[in-house]
Amino acid sequence: MEDGCSLNLHIYSNQRHSFAPPYSQKSALGIVMAVGNLGHKLDFDSGARKGTFLSRDGGLIWTEVAKIPLIYEFGDHGGLLVAAPNLKSTT
Repeated sequence: MEDGCSLNLHIYSNQRHSFAPPYSQKSALGIVMAVGNLGHKLDFDSGARKGTFLSRDGGLIWTEVAKIPLIYEFGDHGGLLVAAPNLKSTT
């Protein structure tokens, strides 16, 4: 990652795009999923690339798990992570 770049999470500031908010559960200790973008600032542009990110250590280290925004849910105390496209049908 470039110097000065960071992960910018889309929380509730841009709800017109219906991104899932950052999510965690008491039963899945340390696991957090969120939609965001890499860069110097939060990017609201409709053409800007936003991805889905996962942290297994409470937000210290993040990994991009999908290059599109997803919705997500945890099961089995974090042993099962389920994600699907936010605005598209799935089978």
